[in-house]
Amino acid sequence: MKRSLNTILLTAVSFLMISCVVAAPEAVNRTGERLASYSNSRLVPIFAVDPVAAVIAAVDTDTYLSRQEEIDDQEMASLFPDRILHIDDRKIRIVGVANVYPDGSSINTPGAKWEVDRFHDSRSSHAGADYFYYYTGDRYSGTRWAIECVSEGLWNLELLSENIMVSCNDVRVAYVREESGIREYTVTSSGSLTEYEYTANCSTGEDGVTIEFISSPDADFPRWTLIPSAGIFNVDFFKESRKLDYCYLTFAEDGFSCETGVD
Repeated sequence: MKRSLNTILLTAVSFLMISCVVAAPEAVNRTGERLASYSNSRLVPIFAVDPVAAVIAAVDTDTYLSRQEEIDDQEMASLFPDRILHIDDRKIRIVGVANVYPDGSSINTPGAKWEVDRFHDSRSSHAGADYFYYYTGDRYSGTRWAIECVSEGLWNLELLSENIMVSCNDVRVAYVREESGIREYTVTSSGSLTEYEYTANCSTGEDGVTIEFISSPDADFPRWTLIPSAGIFNVDFFKESRKLDYCYLTFAEDGFSCETGVD
């Protein structure tokens, strides 16, 4: 966890740049670059990054609720760079990030069940956005997650959004550590996304994918950043029952490598 904020932002921007290469992994004229781009910019955000973002929203809201009388302005700016609003007794909004629905107990209490509605910024220009996400989800505009605490720092998630394109299973997020202002989580999940005539079956490795998170009150930088930094993410592509190809991503702090069936 030695990377700087600048390194994280540059890596994130490079990921977003390649997300425009392809909308779906067409069977005709398929290339390794297209498969890697689609997997990294479309599938990883849904099945790996977004569950962690939902947990972070819940955890930081929990911190706010338990310590709101003692949190100083600097910590508030770090947790919520814009602001937090109490909509009603059951609904708290982190502006630009999520609506959070606590159940009256801490998100770190075993058995606690919270829900989080995630927002996605659909603007085409990201550099000036108040909040920066690994992927904005212009065609996957919002997610609603149920989060259940298994033990302190460990949660099971269920995707509640009614989206016939997406099936998401066995989602678990674990807090790892925080160092130098960067928080680490691991996520394990599996599922599928169907677009056009194609289905992508996705899964993380047994050890999950590590997601690094940084929140910056500095107006010169995006406020929230989430970047995969370790782990394996596997994708198998199908057209109906026929397997077309595969794409196996391996993440590291300096980016990712990709293995596909295309030479």
